[in-house]
Amino acid sequence: MWVHSDSKNGKDAGVLAGSTRIGVRATQDAVEILGGDADCIVYAAPAPQRMKEAIGEMCRILAAGQNNRDDLDLGTCVPARLDAA
Repeated sequence: MWVHSDSKNGKDAGVLAGSTRIGVRATQDAVEILGGDADCIVYAAPAPQRMKEAIGEMCRILAAGQNNRDDLDLGTCVPARLDAA
């Protein structure tokens, strides 16, 4: 789990989600996240407030060969909503 705040760094992802410990440690180390062997990285940062940074981080995830799942509506995945289709 990639986090950006010092208060979340090192804590269990389950605890951060308001549940029980799951054994996944949150880290601020992007190299550790991007160099891992996860099948997919879920990106759930609040992008509207920091759009350029969010897009850059998602590009880093993809460039590292990781699959990316996000819950953002950036208009980048489906430009113009494929209205012509």
